[in-house]
Amino acid sequence: MNERHGKLDILVGNAGVAVPPRRSHIELKPWNDVMAVNVSANFQLIRCMEPLLKKSDAGRAVFVTSPRQ
Repeated sequence: MNERHGKLDILVGNAGVAVPPRRSHIELKPWNDVMAVNVSANFQLIRCMEPLLKKSDAGRAVFVTSPRQ
């Protein structure tokens, strides 16, 4: 993307994993899955795209989620 466009005006992060419902104790594997997608992946995405966002006149990053039903 850097070579082709040189900048990024908007980054939309639209992925998430919900914690298993109604558990008083969450097992380690589901907890790690939630953290990997909801926290670590977003951290890595913004870290990789930050230089391109900074090259834009008004670069923005938006992350969305939805409530668990």
